[in-house]
Amino acid sequence: MNGTTVVSHLQTDDVSGETVKARGANTERHVDQKKGRRLSPKIGLGTAGTGLACVLTIIIVFGTFRQVSAELLNYGFQSTRELHSMLRDVAHLGDSVTAARLAPTHPESLYQLAKATDLAYVSFIRQDRSATLKHIPQYEPAIEEMERIVRDLDEIKAAGQPFDTDALQFVENDLVAIEKQMNESYYAFGERIGIELIALGRRVVLLGWQIAALLVAFSVVTIGAVLLVINRRETLREMRHLASHDLATGVRNRVWLSLHGDRLLAEARRLDRRVDIALFDLDHFKSINDSFGHHVGDQVLEHIGKILLETAQEAEVEVARIGGDEFALAISSPFDQDNTTLISGLMERLNQYAQFGPHRLRVGASCGIASFPGDASDLETLLKYADHATYAAKAQGRGLIVRFTDRILAQVKRNANMEARLKSALAGNELFLEWQLQYELRTGCVSGVEALLRWNDPKDGQPISPAEFIPIAEKSDLIIALDRYVVNRACAEAALLRAVAPNLTFSVNLSGKSFGDPGLSAVIKNALEENGLPGSSLELEITEGVFVGNSPLVKSMLEEIAESGVGVAIDDFGTGYSNLAYLAELSIDRFKIDRSFINGLENATKKQKLVLSILALGRSLEITAVAEGVENDAQMRFLIDSECEFAQGYHLSVPLSTQRLHDYLRVVSGADSGQRQEDGSNCSHGSTA
Repeated sequence: MNGTTVVSHLQTDDVSGETVKARGANTERHVDQKKGRRLSPKIGLGTAGTGLACVLTIIIVFGTFRQVSAELLNYGFQSTRELHSMLRDVAHLGDSVTAARLAPTHPESLYQLAKATDLAYVSFIRQDRSATLKHIPQYEPAIEEMERIVRDLDEIKAAGQPFDTDALQFVENDLVAIEKQMNESYYAFGERIGIELIALGRRVVLLGWQIAALLVAFSVVTIGAVLLVINRRETLREMRHLASHDLATGVRNRVWLSLHGDRLLAEARRLDRRVDIALFDLDHFKSINDSFGHHVGDQVLEHIGKILLETAQEAEVEVARIGGDEFALAISSPFDQDNTTLISGLMERLNQYAQFGPHRLRVGASCGIASFPGDASDLETLLKYADHATYAAKAQGRGLIVRFTDRILAQVKRNANMEARLKSALAGNELFLEWQLQYELRTGCVSGVEALLRWNDPKDGQPISPAEFIPIAEKSDLIIALDRYVVNRACAEAALLRAVAPNLTFSVNLSGKSFGDPGLSAVIKNALEENGLPGSSLELEITEGVFVGNSPLVKSMLEEIAESGVGVAIDDFGTGYSNLAYLAELSIDRFKIDRSFINGLENATKKQKLVLSILALGRSLEITAVAEGVENDAQMRFLIDSECEFAQGYHLSVPLSTQRLHDYLRVVSGADSGQRQEDGSNCSHGSTA
């Protein structure tokens, strides 16, 4: 709306100028006729020119003052809030540095310090692309100091833990001084004055000097007026540009799209055309920021913006950045034109390698498309539907183009309903565990059990498949609460089961997102202590994907967990992360060979060779192996002949309820007959399937 108002004022000023010209000419002719004599052409022209220049100058100057004053009011509140946010970020960073200095080895210190440093980077460096802050004398030293401090903290974090406490002390002292300086300046200016207010005030002062110069030096009025017009137009043009464009990429922003999107749709309706809204979401952009730093992330965004702008120039396309790593394209075309070719070509360009400083990276994207008028008639709904289609593209494997359909919308509604039901089930204790038995192949004894989360529909009692509700929990971050629930429930039931099977090991699956939960290790420790279980009785199963992008954090957390004696197993081994360096860096106790290698193993030579290779790798690293999904005797014979240590699957046992497992363990351990196995093992040479 501000941009529209500015244009309106410009047009009004031009019209007023033309009106003044006409009135001046009419007045001059009227005086000539009334006095009955002719004025000297030179004097008349000079007087008319001077008067016209004065009138134009006054109109332009005061029109500009009015325009700038309006912008000052618009920016004032935002400026004060931004400055207050910066002060808060400095204080928060100081608290995080203090905490890191006092606890230099605690993983939480690294997490909080990294988070606070990112906030300071965004507030003082990344958002100040035009160096506006550095034009303010009161804040220029603080900005330069904060840039240095962010670099110093990046070096301290890169050095790893334990932190250099002396370096942290110096940083802490600098932050205290900066906070004091910024507070003094903040209160000296007053809460009503913001950063943008001061910057724009310079232009008002400049205009005031120009007015004084025009009044003193009448001979340069015309030149001064021209300069004022140019300066004003440039100022307003820059302000309109900043309001409607993204500084990091140069493309338009969500504000522009919101203001002009309906106009694009109205134009398409008038011309009987279709508009495709294509939403691009970059794949693994967070990993780029985490692995290479925010400056590389900024370069990637600039690269993406350049490609999109080039595409916009080649076709009838409007481009806007609507989120951190999300870009929207509005493509207007005849109904019979297929825009998939254009979007596919753009996806190919985005998927090519590019150089970002010393790093050569390939940035992929997933794309969702919604169309006007077929899918929706307003912009917000189109963006929402395109976003749903983008999520569908990511769910199908990323790097894909998916058009919105009614089936996608129905799935979104089902997912939302399922998420709400899952939250209710978690709060209402509707979830429960079943146990999958694991056997030691050499002895035929039950060596451990794996906890499987189950959920029955409270209305009809029918089971709801984990394949249906676990992905929804992963997407909504509800998985962290589920993981905590399973750890606590498994340890509580393990205490009962170990009463009849003291050497039994209990395995619990954890999502990769739980390794971003700073309270995970405390939850595990408390669950073990409350149920009187040794750490060695519990084993955590994690997938290889956990190690992508956040291996330092995972390593730190696994080391903390390992100190309590808890074991770690790699679930679905061989199907995920291709970089096996983590096997040498981390303490891994067991592989779980994925069921895809075991299925059809008895008739597949290549699968047999793969399984033998995994077993050989495990023996060389002193890591035992568990074969998942064993379904028949032939698979069992091959695994036994290959000296695989452990196995599980429906051929050996179906998942058992806690009560059935308790009864089974009593039988195989001899508790019912009063003859417990001397070695405490739980041997069974028959299947419970």
